[in-house]
Amino acid sequence: MNINKQKRNIMKMKKGLFFAAAAVALLASCSQSEEIASVISEKQNAPQAIEFGTYLSKQGSTRANNGYAGEIKTTDLQDAKDGTKTQGFGVYAFHTESNFNISSNTAPNFMVNEQVYYATDWKYDNIKYWPNGTDVANAATPSKTATDGGAQYLSFFAYAPYVSAGDAAKTGITAIPAKDNSEAKLNIGYKLAGTKISEVVDLLWGTRGKTPYKETDGSDNTGTVGSDYNVDLTKQPTTEKVEFLFKHALAKIGGKTAADKSFLKVVYDIDGNGSGAVGAGTTDPKTQVTVESISIKNADADGKSTFYETGKFDIASGTWSEQKVTTESSGGPSINISLTKDDINEAISTKASPSYSDGWTPLGVTTAATDVYKSDATADAIVLIPGGTDQKLEVEVEYVVRTYDAKLDKVDDVTSTKVTQKIKNVVSLSGLEANKAYTLVIHLGLTSVKFSATVSDWEDGYGGSGSGNTQEIWLPSNVVPAS
Repeated sequence: MNINKQKRNIMKMKKGLFFAAAAVALLASCSQSEEIASVISEKQNAPQAIEFGTYLSKQGSTRANNGYAGEIKTTDLQDAKDGTKTQGFGVYAFHTESNFNISSNTAPNFMVNEQVYYATDWKYDNIKYWPNGTDVANAATPSKTATDGGAQYLSFFAYAPYVSAGDAAKTGITAIPAKDNSEAKLNIGYKLAGTKISEVVDLLWGTRGKTPYKETDGSDNTGTVGSDYNVDLTKQPTTEKVEFLFKHALAKIGGKTAADKSFLKVVYDIDGNGSGAVGAGTTDPKTQVTVESISIKNADADGKSTFYETGKFDIASGTWSEQKVTTESSGGPSINISLTKDDINEAISTKASPSYSDGWTPLGVTTAATDVYKSDATADAIVLIPGGTDQKLEVEVEYVVRTYDAKLDKVDDVTSTKVTQKIKNVVSLSGLEANKAYTLVIHLGLTSVKFSATVSDWEDGYGGSGSGNTQEIWLPSNVVPAS
């Protein structure tokens, strides 16, 4: 045999043995290096680093100065790792030889709050490798249910923004799971610093980001994007990444961005039944309803906010627990939204000097829900810790009802009636769920003035000195002349 060819074969053999030995040292996925060298191909079972990715739509940033506070969009999650901006996300991972169960695997043993940051791609510093989990009897087809060497599973859970430790003043996150986590949960402690989305840190948690992805045996790892987690994963092909679809842990109410729809609307309900649905009635074509002002604020209990200030969020189940209202006398998160007619959609607001033709073209609120904010306006949404039934808002609306009537004197250059009404109501925000945006629809219940007339039967009249209801009428008698 050619000497050079012999050298190449020896080098190739050494290279194969090197990769096999490295797999044993790093992962201990098989018991003997000789077995690995004899049954595993170099290409298929060389140490393969775990890579991460995110499965998010590309959206513009809404965060002020790219800080922690404010709604997190994709570009914010990718902010550089520089100590002042959002620093990617944190990952907890478990290695198991049976299906993952948080109750029996409380302490993460593969990754503990590993920081994944973006630098042209998602990176992390403490590189980890996929367990091969190979069935040595069939090296060409690695299996989850390996009969020799055992099944090898990895399960990943993530949150954002990343913190090295709880820092409520900066991120709202008060605590993160420790490496010796004793809870049968992966709880993130959180404190709501305010209620406006520009002031509050948008806590995120990572769910499954891609479905299906291919495993090394060519099969699909089934699941639904965003509906479950990256649990019980086996070694992926080199082209695959562990992808996360990040969801919002808070609930969002109201608000508007210039490029987004409004989540605060107003509608009037003519002769409705009070059930919240728009009534079947219609307005007289000469009636107009316009909004003067809207106020939304806390409905305080004993002088304190009813909104949750703290709670724990489990990134392994996407659920909240231990939500608490502050016990401080100063109260908790405060809501105070105050809109004047200058802030309100021109179509439904009262003009400064209304002037209409005698034909009277009605404007203003209709029986179709209409955005409260102007089309180019931006307005902070309210964000809350979900759950519970005792979170209350007080809503007050001042509005004007005008009805054209040519027989009346002019009001606002229109011959009409004008009635200004201010109504107030307290609503309970029950059943709020994480990652959901809620629209507030203010119903202005109008009841039309109706008339009814019935002609009554004749009643019995005055009886006088007669009998019953009959009046006797006595006329003067003729006088008989004297004889």
